[in-house]
Amino acid sequence: MNEVSIDQGKEIVKNHSKLGIASFVIFIVAILIEIIGVSYSTYLQVKLGNVDPKSMETIITGSFILFGIFLNIIGFALGVVGIFKKNTKKVFSIIGTILNVCIPLFLLLMIAIGLFAKSKGLV
Repeated sequence: MNEVSIDQGKEIVKNHSKLGIASFVIFIVAILIEIIGVSYSTYLQVKLGNVDPKSMETIITGSFILFGIFLNIIGFALGVVGIFKKNTKKVFSIIGTILNVCIPLFLLLMIAIGLFAKSKGLV
C-alpha cells in the first residue's frame, strides 16, 4: 500500500525504497551463502576430525563465509543510503540494515567462542 503525503500542495506517493529492498534481498542471499559455508565446515570437522587449515576444502569454506560477510557490508551500505533517501518508505531499509549488521556480528561471536574453547582445551 502506498502512502500519500501532501507537500506544498502536491501529492507525493511514497513507495518502498528500492535500495532498502535490495539491502534485504542481499541479506537473504548472504545468509544462504554463510549457512552453506558454516554447514560445510561443520561437515568437514565431523567427517575428517582435525582439518588441515591449508587444504582446499578449508579455503573454499572460508571463502564462502568471507563472501557472505562482504555481501552483508554491501547490504548494510545500501540500507543506510535507503534510510536517508527522501520520499520513500523506510521499512525495508531499516530491516536490511539491522539484519546485515547482526549476521556478521553473530559469525564473529561464533569464531570467538570457538577460539576460546580451543584455547581452554574444550575442543
